Amino acid sequence: MVILIVFIVCLMCGFICSSIASNKNLGGCLWFFIGFITGIFGIIIVLLAPPDKNENAGDASKQIIEIKKDFFNEIRLGISLIKENRLSDALVIFDSVIDSDPQNSAARYCRAVIKNKMGDYGSALTDLIVAAQGGHIKAREILNKKGVAY
Repeated sequence: MVILIVFIVCLMCGFICSSIASNKNLGGCLWFFIGFITGIFGIIIVLLAPPDKNENAGDASKQIIEIKKDFFNEIRLGISLIKENRLSDALVIFDSVIDSDPQNSAARYCRAVIKNKMGDYGSALTDLIVAAQGGHIKAREILNKKGVAY
């Protein structure tokens, strides 16, 4: 019975440490174990620990998501311009996306389509190969039908 009470107290100390550490951006999982093992001393230590100064640590992943959304919107706009046969305008958009993200397989595939329509077959093939290497399924299918290794 005493062991069960000690275990429950240790769990509570672990959860309290984890909660405090998470609020200070210190990483709750590690602090759970510190609190579990050291009990009340872990709680005191985490209370005295300064908060992480890097408040933007979680913002980096949000920024990446925003960039990917921007690329997605740019690609959608470029595709609509291709459908309207505004190839030069679409090419500018895809060039911009590729300048920012050279391995963007969707942009590479779309730029290959444009260059093919414009008669620039060598550049179209290069973009198609890069798109296929990046995992673009349609690019792979086209190259496989043509017998081109990528």
